Amino acid sequence: WTMTKDFTPAQKVRFEEWLDRVYDDFTSKVSEGRKLTRDAVEKIAKGRIWTGEDAKKIGLVDELGGYPIALKMVRKELKLSDNAPITLKVYPEKSLFSKLVSELKVTVDEEENVAAIARTLEDLQPIARTVKPLGHPSQSDILKMWEFDWNQEI
Repeated sequence: WTMTKDFTPAQKVRFEEWLDRVYDDFTSKVSEGRKLTRDAVEKIAKGRIWTGEDAKKIGLVDELGGYPIALKMVRKELKLSDNAPITLKVYPEKSLFSKLVSELKVTVDEEENVAAIARTLEDLQPIARTVKPLGHPSQSDILKMWEFDWNQEI
């Protein structure tokens, strides 16, 4: 993943295969969750994005409204009172990297931001090398960013 170089033909194929798997997984979940055939989902989907109102008209959502409506529906489904407390857990949970980056001081100076991120990544590389042999699962089907020598000239 870089903004400075295009994918090689092999990387482009791998990326497109990954996108196909994501799309297939998503449409499978829509099919199951909405109790629609895969063909019906494909006719609706075709890679389009629907507005909330249109999605409701074609049966992709039950209601419009966001968290307050969703929580009201959850309470009703669970046969809870209208004001019963519900604990929400946010997914996906922030990764270690996301937590570290969110702690970085963001400045107007882009070079300073890049330098801060570079220092953070340099600090993380030895930790990653230590953790991996301890049983961190290798996920060969996921595109990974290669190690980068921050002292290397670009």
